[in-house]
Amino acid sequence: MGAGWIATVGESIVGFLEGLDLRRAASVLAVLLAGYLAVRLLLLAAKRLGRSRLSPRAGSVVEKAVRYGGAAIVIVNASEVAGIDLSAVLGAAGIAGIALGFAAQTSMSNVISGLFLFSEKTF
Repeated sequence: MGAGWIATVGESIVGFLEGLDLRRAASVLAVLLAGYLAVRLLLLAAKRLGRSRLSPRAGSVVEKAVRYGGAAIVIVNASEVAGIDLSAVLGAAGIAGIALGFAAQTSMSNVISGLFLFSEKTF
């Protein structure tokens, strides 16, 4: 175990740091920060809308949709800026969604019926 492994590890670290694109990292950080701020603003608007025009349950549903939908959009945009190709992942997610949709057809029918009952305030 001579000094050869130290030189190899050192070369690996230097190669990693040289390959690190600081502009790309700064761009990803900027997208994440701007996305976070935009989602927070949309969430504040959804909360105000929920308090003034919607029932507490419906307001909660709208808030969660804004929060999780916004987070998904920000993550997809940040990964695009980072140069990560999500086409295979999104394609697999689409196929999995179709398979789950067929498997849970009855359950989804009941959920949709519940949403219609919930929105029409029949009870």
